[in-house]
Amino acid sequence: MKDFLTNHLTAVLVCLAIVNLIAFIAYGIDKRRAKKHRWRIPEITLIMFAAIGGGIGSLVGMFFWH
Repeated sequence: MKDFLTNHLTAVLVCLAIVNLIAFIAYGIDKRRAKKHRWRIPEITLIMFAAIGGGIGSLVGMFFWH
């Protein structure tokens, strides 16, 4: 049982790390496109990254790329 929980916890943490990294990168891409007056990533997409577990990556991305 302990191995089962450890393996699943590791998988969840890896998934969360990936979602946060993608959210952080998406905010950077959006900021770069805004500066070049190009098509931007829809706000709902950025919010959905936060909703599915990428809240930390989204928050860090907002402040880092600002």
